[in-house]
Amino acid sequence: MATKTQLSTSAEIALSVLKNFADGATLSEINENLPEGATKVQPGTITGLVKRGLIEVIGEREIEKTSKRNVAVYEFKTASVSLKNADGKAFNYNDNQKAILNFLENADGAREFTISSLKEKVKDTGINISSGVITALVKRGNLVKTEKTQPALSHTKASVNVYGVK
Repeated sequence: MATKTQLSTSAEIALSVLKNFADGATLSEINENLPEGATKVQPGTITGLVKRGLIEVIGEREIEKTSKRNVAVYEFKTASVSLKNADGKAFNYNDNQKAILNFLENADGAREFTISSLKEKVKDTGINISSGVITALVKRGNLVKTEKTQPALSHTKASVNVYGVK
């Protein structure tokens, strides 16, 4: 005769919370509805309940996630397009790179920026700002990537499992 193993307190709480959702719930929704004082349910607890056959994945839901990360701060150094590489050969600048340098040279205010703050400043000018363009201008010496960073929020969509009680 097989013996049943006892559920952890976290698993019992997750199971009881999930029973209140007729259409199932995501792990995040389970954690948002925990009783006061209960500790956060970890993904491994949910995996264990699925493996035991007490709950099941009944679908997926698209959610928006906001994450915080640090982004690099750049500094404008020069708008000169006559800079040369180590071999003395002049760099080739495309029209977009020239437009960025011209914008930065004539911009009012601080000479430091993040890629997203620069995108915001040039949004109605037709100038295309991308990390590749900024990196190229750093390598050529027109911009400097400083040691500073700034916190930035990013918004992404993700597909997460929806769990239901069997």
